[in-house]
Amino acid sequence: MSNYALQSQLSELQSQLRKAERINAELWSELSTIERGVNRAHKDLEDYNGKIRGTLDSCNGTMRSSHQRVIDAIEVQGEIEKMYVRFKQVELANKKIRAANNKKYYDFANYRTVRKIVQGIMDNLDINIVSDKTITKSVEVQHLQTPDYWLTCVLISVMAWRNNDKELAERAIVRAINLDKKNSAIFYMLYNLRMGREDAALKWFYTYQECELKGSDQRTFLMLFSLVSKTLADNVDDSTKNEIFAFINKVIDSNMKAFGYSKTDIVAQIRQYINRMQPSDQLEYSYLRKFCTEFELMSANMMQAKNNINILEFILRTVNVPIEQKNTFLKGYIDELIATPNQSEKDVYDEIAYNELVIRYEGEIETAKEVFAAEQAKKADDLNLIAEMIDWIYERDSQDVNGQIRLNMFALTKALQEQAVDEHVEDYRSRRKANYWVTIGEYSTEVNFKREDEEYSKVSSYFTDMRDRAIASIKNWKAFIGFGVGVAAAACAFFVEYWLFAVALIGMGYGAGVLISNKSQIKQLEQKCAESIKATNDTLQKLFVEFSKYQTELDEYDSYYERIKNEFNKI
Repeated sequence: MSNYALQSQLSELQSQLRKAERINAELWSELSTIERGVNRAHKDLEDYNGKIRGTLDSCNGTMRSSHQRVIDAIEVQGEIEKMYVRFKQVELANKKIRAANNKKYYDFANYRTVRKIVQGIMDNLDINIVSDKTITKSVEVQHLQTPDYWLTCVLISVMAWRNNDKELAERAIVRAINLDKKNSAIFYMLYNLRMGREDAALKWFYTYQECELKGSDQRTFLMLFSLVSKTLADNVDDSTKNEIFAFINKVIDSNMKAFGYSKTDIVAQIRQYINRMQPSDQLEYSYLRKFCTEFELMSANMMQAKNNINILEFILRTVNVPIEQKNTFLKGYIDELIATPNQSEKDVYDEIAYNELVIRYEGEIETAKEVFAAEQAKKADDLNLIAEMIDWIYERDSQDVNGQIRLNMFALTKALQEQAVDEHVEDYRSRRKANYWVTIGEYSTEVNFKREDEEYSKVSSYFTDMRDRAIASIKNWKAFIGFGVGVAAAACAFFVEYWLFAVALIGMGYGAGVLISNKSQIKQLEQKCAESIKATNDTLQKLFVEFSKYQTELDEYDSYYERIKNEFNKI
């Protein structure tokens, strides 16, 4: 092929190459455009995806919030339903009480009439303002209408006594006793006391003692305690008081045997109430608090001793009864006795009592049932007089137990009360001591707060021994080795090489450095020992000062015990 042909072919190939390059450039341009488009699309997709994700998250949050609101709404709805049920129970209880009261008013109107007559007699013993004929006629009518009511029979007997109709009085008494021996005996006892017939009252008191005592009799005993102080008019005769106290003591002894109580058990019960009076103040002894490991014991002893003030104040409040607090229970008890429901009325009265509990507990039926059942069971159980007395003495918020009644019960249990206080005092006194564990930094020991100088000596001995042991661990043998090497090197330098003089100097310097270092450590140890002794003794001195104040304060509270004993001696 000629050169021209080759040249032509080359030109053609070059033309094709340029064409291919242009096509390739166009392709690259298009690819770039496509790439930019893809990138924009990807970015738009990511943005859109972000928006979707944000929207979904927002929707999810809204859904969760809505779900929680739904749950809250359901819970609120549940509470509303519960409250509605309780409201309906309260409403129903009110309706039942109204129905029961209506039944009391209409079905038992005859009982109410009898009670009004008896109430009038007991409120005003001089009934001459109404003719005997009128009263007797009314009584006869009521007897025909309520032949099964003990109080009707009591009323007949009272009127028969007034009219000197002994035979009728005896029949009425027998009938009253047969219907309700316990309530009849108590009523006759109180009526005769009001009339000044204490011999007759005692006979009826003996009749009451023949009855079986139950939990429902607790208020009768409150009445008996009120009787042994000034009553509605004059003081009860001493013989009557003695009989009442003898009976109460007999019941207490019987109860203790029946319930398995010992004097220790009763004293323990009293001490529980005494402990409730105990203050919970924080002691201000900062050094004892910080360094004495038995500070809590010291604080407990102090609070127990300080409780003597509260015990004394309680006794003073109990024995110094204001005059206006007397005679508040007996009148109410007589009213209660007269209002005691007959057997036919009992179900109605129980219905009222139960529904009143439903109202008190705001429709909580189960709670009302439990409380009602507990109250009924307590009334039916055997009387636990001694336990009730201790509760009455110390539960000062009781409206039924006034100051005079409390004083009488306190006096009756004086020996047990005094023993409880004695044990209380002996308890904290037995834990009182002079030796307490103290920790001051690294120093820990049992300090005898009665021997201050000895404790300072202990501190000095402790740190001195520590210093001496540390000093004993510092040895000078390394210095002596350095000196030995130096001397040997110096001797050899004259016969071997002069450079050994340098070794000699190094050995001598090392030995001197060790001696100087050891001397410095010893000096530091001695200084630290002196500082530790001073700092510890300074703290210890402050502890002795605070302990002395602590003892003085404890003695002050303990001294109240003598005043407590004096008050017991006055009772």
